[in-house]
Amino acid sequence: MRVQKEDRPYLFRIARYGLPLVVLVFYLTSVTAFSYTPDTAFLPLQWVHNVVAGLGFQGFTGLPNAGSPSPLWIFLISLGASLQIDALLLAKILSLFFSCLILVLSYLVTHDLTDDPVMALCMALVGATSGWLLEASPSGTPCTLLGTLLLASIFCIIRQDSILAAILLALSCLMAWQAAILLVPYVVDLWLSDVSRSKRLRLLTISYILLTSLLVPWILYANANNAPWWPEHPLSGLSASSSPFAIAVILLVGAPAIAGGLLLFFRKDGEEGLGKRHAVIWCWIVWLAVCSIWWDGGFLLALFPLLGAYMFIFFRVLLRILGRSERTIIAAFLFTAALMVLQQLDYVRVRRVAMEQAQESGPVLTELAYWIKSSVPDDVSVSAEWPGMVGYVAGRPVSPLNAGSQPTTEYAITSETELHGYIALRSAAKPVEDIPSIEQVRFLIWKRN
Repeated sequence: MRVQKEDRPYLFRIARYGLPLVVLVFYLTSVTAFSYTPDTAFLPLQWVHNVVAGLGFQGFTGLPNAGSPSPLWIFLISLGASLQIDALLLAKILSLFFSCLILVLSYLVTHDLTDDPVMALCMALVGATSGWLLEASPSGTPCTLLGTLLLASIFCIIRQDSILAAILLALSCLMAWQAAILLVPYVVDLWLSDVSRSKRLRLLTISYILLTSLLVPWILYANANNAPWWPEHPLSGLSASSSPFAIAVILLVGAPAIAGGLLLFFRKDGEEGLGKRHAVIWCWIVWLAVCSIWWDGGFLLALFPLLGAYMFIFFRVLLRILGRSERTIIAAFLFTAALMVLQQLDYVRVRRVAMEQAQESGPVLTELAYWIKSSVPDDVSVSAEWPGMVGYVAGRPVSPLNAGSQPTTEYAITSETELHGYIALRSAAKPVEDIPSIEQVRFLIWKRN
């Protein structure tokens, strides 16, 4: 049972004016952590540094996933950096901007799937309190742009705007190669659409031209400049199950979403039957879930709103089966409140603590990186626990070093208090002999003995 505007007009007024307020509160909350920057956010900035300096499309750090960054993100940041805008500041502004767009798209996708603005507002509330989005928004990660493009693509597919969906999918492919897999359900949906055969062929041809016109220039440029042309997914540093609260959120959203899809499939009641439109969306959901588990938690930014929409569909269908359709809105509000509490516990007790620790480590590592830049020759090997930041500030290759592992480079920046075969050289802006106790500092520069 959908709520009719004439039945409860106040709910529709809340839904209409609530979204801007939700986005504003989310923005203000994210700005309070604007100084937080994870190490992974510096990896594409290393490429930006080289592009702006005229050194070509190449990076510094030898991480496995840093070899082929998202060219679309690199292009956007490089364009701003060429105009004398600080690359890190621009990355963080864009990350926050696209995070707000994810909330808007979460509302629009849920509204189109449920045909209920109240449930759409509930989904926006759930997204605005998500620990993943609150962590990603001020970080400068490219994953917020990827999530925006993926959600916008599925929104256009739902609206049957195939041309714009093809453009957005092509741009998504320039962010992460995993988006190319989503072209398969897109083509199937387009071919099975309720239009004439000639129009289907025309739409497929136009989509193909748009895709190739956006992707082929990048491939040609990459091959001509010996750059990796296969765009790797942007590392976000987000974890799909970093805390019990996050696991509870995934279960409380994922289980009803799957049940909602099954109920639609088996009941087949009219317009809510699992037709090809729902089948295409579930292909996206399955693939984004695989990407979130197998590659990076940043894909949750696009997966979570889709699961949330089907979670609300489950409540509506289940309550209709039980003969309690009038309780749908109450159930949606109660479940939204429970998810908001769990997500805030995850954010405040787990993610915000880690973010504050990263904020404290940033200035220390920056000082150490500047010392490496001024005192260590470029041909000497360096490794660090934060290779992205150190490599970006020092302007040189830096190998990754995991906490607790033994380095193999000449110099190492680590939080360890003892390294076999190495001597402690400096802390932030201090020689080691001026440190009262090694245990009192967060990071040290170590030199092979």
